[in-house]
Amino acid sequence: MSISNIPVERPQLLIGTMERTIQKHLRGRVRVNGVSWFAAYHAPAHDRRLKVGDKVKICARQGNTFLVCPLTEQVFN
Repeated sequence: MSISNIPVERPQLLIGTMERTIQKHLRGRVRVNGVSWFAAYHAPAHDRRLKVGDKVKICARQGNTFLVCPLTEQVFN
């Protein structure tokens, strides 16, 4: 499913936990504040394989899909 035509919203700083890995053409799942959301990579540079249980930063939202980035220590600075 293409989500490129849906407007992007930038949420406040949110941290989530991967529940299902993101595949090349399939969205994954991320749990944020007790709710499970669809997840896709925010940018092609972030397309390293995130594993179930990995912490991620929510970078943006398109419709019902959070766009995620690998969590780095810089998030807390």
